[in-house]
Amino acid sequence: MNRLSLEPLHVGALTAEVLDTDNSVSIVLRGDSDARDAAAALDEFLVRKLHPAILKATLKLVQLDVTGLEFLNSAGIKALVNWLLAIKQQQQPSRYFVVVQYDEGITWQAKGLKPLTFVAQSFLRLEPLR
Repeated sequence: MNRLSLEPLHVGALTAEVLDTDNSVSIVLRGDSDARDAAAALDEFLVRKLHPAILKATLKLVQLDVTGLEFLNSAGIKALVNWLLAIKQQQQPSRYFVVVQYDEGITWQAKGLKPLTFVAQSFLRLEPLR
């Protein structure tokens, strides 16, 4: 079990798992979000489970690893945006920083993640791993 006590999310081919790192956590997304309820489940996981758990643990840095995510549809991107908006609503002392690790070789990641920086430019960094 991870330090946030969150069970992995499994919806169709989409999985989201929280792994402990030295001083923080890494959220690893794998598969794809083509399943009918995948985006709604991802939104629920990120905004209603993960976000409050991170705040409660007073973490200051969170990694989001999408390198194993083959496809994320527009509703899945919206789930990420909703999570970033929830972070943005926090007052500065409780706001945490997000580093998104992605694969430049996967077209949707190289192009589809960049607009997230406009939503969260002060607390989000995109980090290509290829």
